[in-house]
Amino acid sequence: MLVFTMKGKSMQKGASMQKGASVNKDTSVNKGTPLNTGAAAGRPINVPPVADDLIPRAVVAKQLDSTQHTLRQWEVSAKGPPAIRIGRRVYYRAEAVRRWLLEQEGK
Repeated sequence: MLVFTMKGKSMQKGASMQKGASVNKDTSVNKGTPLNTGAAAGRPINVPPVADDLIPRAVVAKQLDSTQHTLRQWEVSAKGPPAIRIGRRVYYRAEAVRRWLLEQEGK
């Protein structure tokens, strides 16, 4: 987001600026503010992280001494650990991979 400041006043991109105005390119992300806040009191709501135990396909492939291509084939044929798609990315839950490995012992 581009913010143009002019002696204490801010303008949106595309508005005309006077001589001597400064330009402040603000591209930072405020990571210190919680996403969910209490409506009335403004206090943070404790929400457990949802995707903390998700492991990317590349990491699982490396841990299983396999390739991403093999994991992709297993996913299509339902032979490998259960996968989770988020957009175009594929993740695995650590516990699901452990469970799948235990199931492979008897085969």
